[in-house]
Order: sequence, then structure tokens, then C-alpha cells
Amino acid sequence: MLQLDKGLVKVEKSSHYVRYLLIIGILALSFSLSFMLRIQPLEYGFELNEFDPFFNFRATKFIVDNGYVGYFAWHDDKSW
Repeated sequence: MLQLDKGLVKVEKSSHYVRYLLIIGILALSFSLSFMLRIQPLEYGFELNEFDPFFNFRATKFIVDNGYVGYFAWHDDKSW
């Protein structure tokens, strides 16, 4: 059998620790970011309980009828 020279094949354990620390860091960063984004609506309290599913329909209809220039000056009187 062919034996490999022990000096040529070298496994460094420290590279595994750096890899694990990198994975833990990425997971902690993604968890923190997702938590901060999901906690953001609590800043406004209970005022944002209502969702108007027809706003996108009204806004799209207004853009089709009046164009983008009119949309930026438009005030939707049917939403709160």
C-alpha cells in the first residue's frame, strides 16, 4: 500500500473553528435583523391593525387613468 507523507497532508483544526464562528455570526446577524424588522410595527401601536386590500387596486386604477405625475399628488380619501 501507498503511504502518504504526514507532512504533506495537514489538517488544521483552527480552520474549522473559524468556519463555525463565521456560521454562528451569520446566523446571529440574520436573526437580529429579522427580529428588528418584525418588531418595527410595534412602534406605531395598535393603530395599524387594519389592512386595506383595495388600496393597490385604487392606486393602480388612478395611475392608469391619470399617469405617474398625478399619482404623486394624489390623496386617497377612501383610506384612513
